[in-house]
Amino acid sequence: MKANIYFIIAAMFFGLNFHLSKIVLADISFIEAIAWRFTLASVTLFLLAYKNLKSLRFNRSNIKDGFLVGGVGSLGFNLFSFH
Repeated sequence: MKANIYFIIAAMFFGLNFHLSKIVLADISFIEAIAWRFTLASVTLFLLAYKNLKSLRFNRSNIKDGFLVGGVGSLGFNLFSFH
């Protein structure tokens, strides 16, 4: 039952995303929308995962690869979605 509720909430967020994007893009540029979207997502994920960050091991290679994958993924997704 709990999984069904989470699924419905996730579906609502995904569905609202398209309508909210249309409203937001009427007022600001798509680059600014991308910046706000990923800033909000980064802050939210940081707050949710803060307790688990201490147990992770970071090295230079992992950080570089993470930035590369995240940058290419977010840039590609948003350019195809908003532009």
